[in-house]
Amino acid sequence: MFSKKKKKAEGFLDTIKTLVWALLLAGLIRTLFFQPYWIPSGSMKDTLLIGDFLFVNKMAYGYSKHSCPWSLCPFSGRILSKEPKRGDVVVFKHPTTGADFIKRLVGLLSYLNTQQLAQIL
Repeated sequence: MFSKKKKKAEGFLDTIKTLVWALLLAGLIRTLFFQPYWIPSGSMKDTLLIGDFLFVNKMAYGYSKHSCPWSLCPFSGRILSKEPKRGDVVVFKHPTTGADFIKRLVGLLSYLNTQQLAQIL
């Protein structure tokens, strides 16, 4: 009788350990490699529809301190960086509200001449 209770306790403990390891692994993958997003609006209707899901490759443009949840990465600047190309779908956070934006990149800073840049700033 005692051994059955012990086996049940060990089985329960093994299940808890498995769940903890699975959550840690999923959190690591989501933080460093891929993150799922949901398309909330129809601004990209030709290619991405409202309600579509996509996975973002976080390694594509490198890492910054904002790549980690709550901007907790312990470094400044960008590491392993690569420049985005025109036509890429990019995900970024609104600077004041923190809402996620999913947009297609249509222009790059290098396409602006200095006069246009002065007008923008």
